[in-house]
Amino acid sequence: MPTKAIHGITVAHFYETYREKLQLELVTGSPGLHRLIREGSINRPSLALTGFFKYFANKRIQVFGAAEMTYLKTLPQRQQIVTFQEMVKRGIPMIVLTRNFVATHPMIAVSEEMKLPIFRTPMITMNFVNLATLCVDNEFAPSATEHEAGSSFKDCETCPDMVSVPAGHFESTSWPTETENPADESRLRALEIESHSTSGMRR
Repeated sequence: MPTKAIHGITVAHFYETYREKLQLELVTGSPGLHRLIREGSINRPSLALTGFFKYFANKRIQVFGAAEMTYLKTLPQRQQIVTFQEMVKRGIPMIVLTRNFVATHPMIAVSEEMKLPIFRTPMITMNFVNLATLCVDNEFAPSATEHEAGSSFKDCETCPDMVSVPAGHFESTSWPTETENPADESRLRALEIESHSTSGMRR
């Protein structure tokens, strides 16, 4: 059975699905709930807060724990604004403040200006990161695509034709044109398929 890859989920979907489990509260930035989480992991942006963005994991949920919030408060407000603007310009989907930390004024200002959702949770950072990673990984796990029995499809443009085969009992034989096959292959053979499956299709 072919699988379907997930290329992104909206912040709104993640919030509605896991807000109780992760104890999430939306602080600000609701107009940005359409933003996409495009990678199945969590990021703590400690280096980005110093202005180093070379390896910044911008596609992930950004989590601010005690270390990030303590460092952030050492920065002048103007520098905080510039740093957050740079993070948002790179397409981050959302920010989560653990331990019910309160968003700084620059953080809220940038969130409202650039429509970035900010959440908070009472969970300690390590517990939140571990649980949120399981949640987001579950969303990005390849899902099986069920095709109607008898329908044909291709997994990719250059892949061979496949046909969806239902469970059941069948009889099989070689094609009459396959004269090079041994004689016993032309007789009918009983087949049993226990569950919905797929098979290569010859035209």
